[in-house]
Amino acid sequence: MKQESNEFLIVALGASAGGLEPLETFFRHMPPDAGFAFVIVQHLAPDHPTALPELLARHTAMPVEEAKNLTQVVPNHVYVIPPNATLTILDGVLRVATPAEARGVRTPIDAFFGSLADDRSENAVCIMLSGTGTDGTLGLRAIKEHGGMALAQSLESAKYDSILRSAISTGLVDHVLPVEEMPGRIQEYAAHLVSFNGNGKAQSIREQLGAHMGKIHAILRRRIGHDFSQYKESTVARRLERRMKALQIETVEQYVEQLTRLPEEADRLFNDLLIGVTHFFRDPDAFESLRQNVIPKLFAGKGSADQVRACVVGCATGEEAYSICILLREYATAWANPPKIQVFATDIDEQALSFARKGRYPESIAEHVSADRLQRFFTKEENAWQVNRELREVCLFSNHSFIKDPPFSRLDLISCRNVMIYLGQELQQKIITLFHYALRSGGFLFLGPAETAISQRELFETVDKKHRIFQRKESLPRPAVAFPLADIDRPKLPGGAMPESDDRELPKRLERVILQRYRPACVAVKENGDAVFISGRLGRYLELPTGSLDTNVVNMAHEGLRVATALHAPHGSDDAGARDPKTGALADKWQHQPGGHYRGADSGVSVGEPLYGRF
Repeated sequence: MKQESNEFLIVALGASAGGLEPLETFFRHMPPDAGFAFVIVQHLAPDHPTALPELLARHTAMPVEEAKNLTQVVPNHVYVIPPNATLTILDGVLRVATPAEARGVRTPIDAFFGSLADDRSENAVCIMLSGTGTDGTLGLRAIKEHGGMALAQSLESAKYDSILRSAISTGLVDHVLPVEEMPGRIQEYAAHLVSFNGNGKAQSIREQLGAHMGKIHAILRRRIGHDFSQYKESTVARRLERRMKALQIETVEQYVEQLTRLPEEADRLFNDLLIGVTHFFRDPDAFESLRQNVIPKLFAGKGSADQVRACVVGCATGEEAYSICILLREYATAWANPPKIQVFATDIDEQALSFARKGRYPESIAEHVSADRLQRFFTKEENAWQVNRELREVCLFSNHSFIKDPPFSRLDLISCRNVMIYLGQELQQKIITLFHYALRSGGFLFLGPAETAISQRELFETVDKKHRIFQRKESLPRPAVAFPLADIDRPKLPGGAMPESDDRELPKRLERVILQRYRPACVAVKENGDAVFISGRLGRYLELPTGSLDTNVVNMAHEGLRVATALHAPHGSDDAGARDPKTGALADKWQHQPGGHYRGADSGVSVGEPLYGRF
């Protein structure tokens, strides 16, 4: 079926050794007027002209030309990468760069696939053909992340299959099949896209998804054991639409029926929901800020008997966790007796975790890891870089859901980058509170470029706003954390309320009565003196000033108490309670002290005598 839309498919074919024969087969079977554009990214000898355009022109009626810089891509044309070049696409225009202009090691298939994913989204198709090495694996992941389709030549029909095995091992290839069947599969995909997106059908399908979302979440929870109901509905809907397009299913009812009937489809949907694009030192400027502004502080005051503890949440295939390990190991080498380093890396994707534990990455990581770091922390193997044992021993990869499982504790650093963007706002706020709970006093939080902790200023202060680095503050009162963050087992009542039995409510009522009757007068304040919680009768000591509302405890204090009033910051960070400002002893409850002042632990603060004067 000819595709008339301006959003025509662009089909990218990646190949290296043994790639000429499958390319010829592909174009013999592809109609010349299908309405698609084709871009061939072949590993070519850098110092010789290529005869590939002339060779392929014998097998298709479409024009075949060597790609030139700033060429507008049009349908029913074939473009071939030039020798000694890196090829990308932006706004439908090809960009050609020489290796001197391109950064790092040349991985031309990854480079073009990645740019095509950004430029074309679901209208991008990538095909892996015969070849050696691992080029194309990272780019294929980007195509899938943006909703496109991925094909790979069947292993038995390829002269060289290492490039194919690397791609297939991601679990993201939609179809592994003989080359002669690929043109028909692409035409079916294009026809389904036109049908899916045309005549208001896409909007109708999104409305159907909304009506069936609860059932889909229930199936995933039962089959997979993880709950996605707190993910942004738009995120889940896009991935569901992608699965429907890949399966060429017309209605949501048909998809739900298939999801119910075929356990393997639940696995595929789960994998699609977890697709994320990552690489070593992603956002290099952010990692440089982390190296300069945070890493030294993690080691301050620590010796060989201590630990620097970091946690990478949503670690996927491990690149980010190993990147942080490298920064920590580099800094530790300057210490005669450095503290031990422990990095916990967590995810719910066991396939990705297995990949991370092995620590064997495509040679294309050289584009993001400096030559010095490759030599120091990796071993070169055939078509791959292997993470050295010293890093693998530092990194503990575990299957762990930060939504339903209690977190690691006493952490110096938490990195959670490009994970929360897929979650609802309410759950994001709970997660920030959870991170505050898991960090030591003064610990650091490292988020992705579209994520922030600014909305909870009581919990974190900003270290680097641009690069999303925050530092834990002491909170008054200390926020409560309950697990799981998303209560998936109890049914929700209309309006979002949760049913609660009289037996569960009774202890809470008794606690409120006891506190109201017997707890001494007290006030919990922020570090600037603003009151956040008042209990008991404080009329003898505080009064609201006239004029605009002012809840600062110093300004509310009676005139005779203001002169020597002072606030004492909490001592230590890992204690659940406060310390006596004179003795340093932990307070286990609000108590009246000799000299007429109060101290307490419930609020997580220490209060000196001058503040409460003669209570």
